[in-house]
Amino acid sequence: MESLPTVMVGGRIGPLHLVECLLAASLSGQAEENRRAVMNFLGGLVGYCTRNPLAVSAVTIALAAWGILEAFRMPAQVLPELTRTTVTIMAEAPGMAPEEVETLVVLPIENSVRGTSGTQRVRTESTAGLGLIFVEFGWGEDPYRARQLVQERLRSVEEEMPQGVSAQMGPITSLLGEIMLLGLTSNDPERSPLELRTLAERDLVRPLQALPGVAQVLAMGGGLAEYRIHALPDRMLAYGVTLNELIEASGMAQGNEVGGFLENDSSERMLRAIGRSSALSDFENTVIKMVDKRPILIRDVAEVVMAPRPMRGDATIESRRAVILGVQKQPDADVREVTSQVEKSLHALSLPSDVSTRILFRQADFVDHAVSNVVDALRDGSIMVAIILFLFLLRLRTTLIALVAIPLSFLLTLLYLRFTGGSVNVMTLGGLAVAAGMVVDDAIVLVENVYRRLRENDLRSNPAPATEIIIKSTGEVRGAIVQATVIIVATFAPLFGLGGMEGQLFRPLAEATVVSMLASFLVAITLGPALCRLLIARKGKAMGCEPWTAAKSAFVARKFLFGPALRWPAAVCFASMLLVLSAFSLFPTMGRSFLPGFNEGSAMISVTAPPGTSLDASREIGRVAEALVRKSPEVKSVGVRTGRAEDDEHVMPVSVSELDVEFHDEGRPQAEVLSEIRNRVGQLPGVALDVGRPIGHRIDHMLSGVEAPVAVKIFGDDLFELQRIAEQAAELLKQTHGLVDVRVESQTLVPQVQILPDPDRLRVHGLQVADVNHLAHAGFGGVKAGEVLDNLLSRDVVVRFHPEVRNDLSALGRTLVRAEGLPPVPLSSVATIRETLGPGLVSRENGRRRVVVSANVSGRDVSSATEEAESLLRQELDLPDGYSVHFEGQYESRQKATRDMLLMAGLVFLVVVGALSLHFRNGLLVLQSLLSVPAALSGGILAAWFSGQDASIATLVGLIAVAGIAARNVIMLLTRYQSLAHEDGMPFGNELILRGTAERVAPILMTALTAAFALVPLAFAGGASGKEILQPMSIVIIGGLVSSTFLSLVLTPAAYRLLGGERKT
Repeated sequence: MESLPTVMVGGRIGPLHLVECLLAASLSGQAEENRRAVMNFLGGLVGYCTRNPLAVSAVTIALAAWGILEAFRMPAQVLPELTRTTVTIMAEAPGMAPEEVETLVVLPIENSVRGTSGTQRVRTESTAGLGLIFVEFGWGEDPYRARQLVQERLRSVEEEMPQGVSAQMGPITSLLGEIMLLGLTSNDPERSPLELRTLAERDLVRPLQALPGVAQVLAMGGGLAEYRIHALPDRMLAYGVTLNELIEASGMAQGNEVGGFLENDSSERMLRAIGRSSALSDFENTVIKMVDKRPILIRDVAEVVMAPRPMRGDATIESRRAVILGVQKQPDADVREVTSQVEKSLHALSLPSDVSTRILFRQADFVDHAVSNVVDALRDGSIMVAIILFLFLLRLRTTLIALVAIPLSFLLTLLYLRFTGGSVNVMTLGGLAVAAGMVVDDAIVLVENVYRRLRENDLRSNPAPATEIIIKSTGEVRGAIVQATVIIVATFAPLFGLGGMEGQLFRPLAEATVVSMLASFLVAITLGPALCRLLIARKGKAMGCEPWTAAKSAFVARKFLFGPALRWPAAVCFASMLLVLSAFSLFPTMGRSFLPGFNEGSAMISVTAPPGTSLDASREIGRVAEALVRKSPEVKSVGVRTGRAEDDEHVMPVSVSELDVEFHDEGRPQAEVLSEIRNRVGQLPGVALDVGRPIGHRIDHMLSGVEAPVAVKIFGDDLFELQRIAEQAAELLKQTHGLVDVRVESQTLVPQVQILPDPDRLRVHGLQVADVNHLAHAGFGGVKAGEVLDNLLSRDVVVRFHPEVRNDLSALGRTLVRAEGLPPVPLSSVATIRETLGPGLVSRENGRRRVVVSANVSGRDVSSATEEAESLLRQELDLPDGYSVHFEGQYESRQKATRDMLLMAGLVFLVVVGALSLHFRNGLLVLQSLLSVPAALSGGILAAWFSGQDASIATLVGLIAVAGIAARNVIMLLTRYQSLAHEDGMPFGNELILRGTAERVAPILMTALTAAFALVPLAFAGGASGKEILQPMSIVIIGGLVSSTFLSLVLTPAAYRLLGGERKT
């Protein structure tokens, strides 16, 4: 056997550098030398494969088998990983108000981490007893390195933290990390919500948390159990017991200690004091102190109960108290694999007969549905490609040779993705769908030319060896194939240059498309000649007339398209220009948006009650909203989460209820159902509503830190002034057509009770400010005195005043406070007690206080609605000095993405011009090749306009893609004109153009129709799950292919005739 040929480019040797060689041929300073080297290498490779068809076929089968095996092992998810590297710091600050948390805890941490290398934005949220700091890094930043850098900064500021404050980093999570919501309910009225939560913590949370791929399991509802010592101030006064004495005794009521080891000559034994207990009676009988030789017990001055920790959130299902578990996966974990592990663990559980679990949300369903939809579209498109090929070729063997490029190219692409850490998602599958009609192009051109040359050879009296004919005929089209492949790769280059979320989203699509095209090129020049040798090289296999479809299409095109065009070339060029300009004039009238909406099969509805609403009242509002949502027959299930779960990294006031809604597959369109729900729930008095999709909300949150497509951020210093500006901005936004669910961030002032100590009166009674603060913090807020280990679950022991004292505002002033050794005095005699308003939440961003007014968009595109709102606010908003307004969200992201894409497209245009110049070496031919670009773009714009699509990032991607696809046909046509003039010696004129165009009609139609029909299942998807982004892109590409194919068979011959071909150079 022959040795595999090699090529040296820049000192590197071998076929592994084929891609570099292709690019070097177009871009390097030694372009001509590298071009010859590449062509020599490809010529040797074709010869090798043609002479060794069985070896090439065996290697191909092995690669295909390997690709199939690896394809089933690849992880699957809805979208590529869209998580921006963010480190979350959670700072617990018991007893602190939001403003104190901001000043004493959040600010020192914020100032420290803002200088971390790679930091792009720092957001903070301060609420009662908790500060959250979100440190956002650039896209693609290593999350482990980012955490290490933040941890170093966090250590440096630990000494500045107030006593009792602890700060720690949250776990690594991803944008689409919440893969499942599990509901736990009981039909036994005797089982309390607290018992249900304890059961969930013990039997569900811990086992699920231990599963591979699970990052976190957050439980919400029922409350966390704690041992509560309810102090009774009147009894404490009667027995002479202080609050500090009660706290100290409660902490010493139980526990274990190790006394070391007892040793003798041959052994040792551990000495342990076992005093740990979980019985309430042991706490009740604990001695506080001795008075007149009589023990004063805890039960004498307090009640000991098992009670839920003060709740800032709760959950209900079907209006019943419940526990909802949110399962989050690790960023790189496979959704379906982790979901399967969770479900297996659930089936293995043995829960009490009255307790049942139900799945409220399962992301794997959306993954399966979305991936299945795109796979079906890919399959249907491939079938259409096969039918078109057979209709044009009408030869089973030649059709088979061309079609084999589809599965082989896809399998090679999946192998590449597998070993570069990629996954199967709707964008990579969309890239394969875009490539489905193009991967056969190289094989079509090669096989069609080989078949024609073999047929001509068979008709000769002294035919040449078939192997030589195959090698020679492959060489005739090799240059055009290489050039077309380089242009396709260059066309998709702008997508690799996109930054932000749009880059994360579309880069996998571009990568899959480009790798598929490179794989198809390799298949065409290796397996193509080998299969030609095996299947059609024998004498008689290529005999026969030209296929009827190809001949008829050439006849029809000559009679109605390029034939008439050559008679009136100037008129054709002028009419084409008018058509293109007319299409381009429609583009500014199209709506503009960032991304199409996702059809997830679920919705997230937020209902915000007025500030200061209690948890019980919010729970009732959530119950009423749930009943209203359930009136729609399409609703499958509803889970309600009110407030915030313990250890959750999102600050959510108790006045906010989130409804997780799942829909049936059948019924009315979900957009119609959501509009009905918005109108129905929006009738609730005094509530603000936000209706959206889970993935859509998370994407919006990743873009701007706000779960809405339109975010108006107001920056300033004074919270009261910020609130005034935000309320005014909200009223103005409500006047903007298309903006719905307008709401102000939950920094609204909430009711507070403030205790203001009087220094003079304190001094009279021998008291200090700390005595009053301690009374407020310990007596009313509660103080942790110890821990109890109960069935391997840690329970806090908390001392606080009895609820009858804590919740009675009139009793607050009568509460006694005293200094050591002095008689007690009522709190009202040493302090002023007043009711007022104060911030419930303080948000900051990049060092400044911030309030956000958010809105959804309905019945209008995001960009135009945002621009109108921005103009209105600029004219009407009363903005004092030192305050600023900034619009973020999808509008800002679309503007940035559009600028990046246009810049990259301009650079790529220069590369394409250079590549065409090297190929044609004629300025007029380069100009004529570029005429295909506006022709393709005009068809894409018309298709998008007539189908009602917005000018989204998906639409722009489609326009970029179709420009490169269309250029292939013109290159093919002009190359044939050159070949007839230079090799066959035909003079310039109508005959040359007619013959060259007629010979290329069939390949042009085949390549255009296969590329278009491969995308038809996506274009007519109707917004089905997984196809939301791919549908507008497919519509644009199909429209561009139709216009560019038509104009290439009309405009290109006319322009070539009008410009005089190559005569003027």
